Amino acid sequence: MEGEGNEMNKTWEEGTPPKGGGTDGSGNEEKADTGSPIDRKALEQIASLKPKGSADILHQVISIYFSSSTDLLKKMKEALPTGDARVLHRAAHSLKSSSANLGALALSGLCAELEAMCRMERMEGAPALVAAIEDEYARVRPALEWELKSRAGI
Repeated sequence: MEGEGNEMNKTWEEGTPPKGGGTDGSGNEEKADTGSPIDRKALEQIASLKPKGSADILHQVISIYFSSSTDLLKKMKEALPTGDARVLHRAAHSLKSSSANLGALALSGLCAELEAMCRMERMEGAPALVAAIEDEYARVRPALEWELKSRAGI
């Protein structure tokens, strides 16, 4: 773990997005260091919506995502001890959609798995899946932060 932080900082200094392994949303392992956990095409599509002379829409969308995703992850963790499938389902559904919109497809896929699990009220695997969602989010957030910094010229 200690080396990962150094590798991520080195990657940022070199001007390339953070890389890492993970799942593809279906439970299949990706090859380690295959690239960013973000599909940049999705970000480009959002950025292209910006009218000339207006505020950076991508920055606004990512900022809202950071705020809402933090709340959704908190709701998921709080719902686990009681096995509240309804709360988990709603939080997973919301995080799935917003993550997909920003190109975080593996994270979106994990949320889809949790959403389906909750729909069937089969909660026995929920804690492990929420942990996987948190792990993937820990890859997504720095990649989106890097995107913001690189677009701001920092």
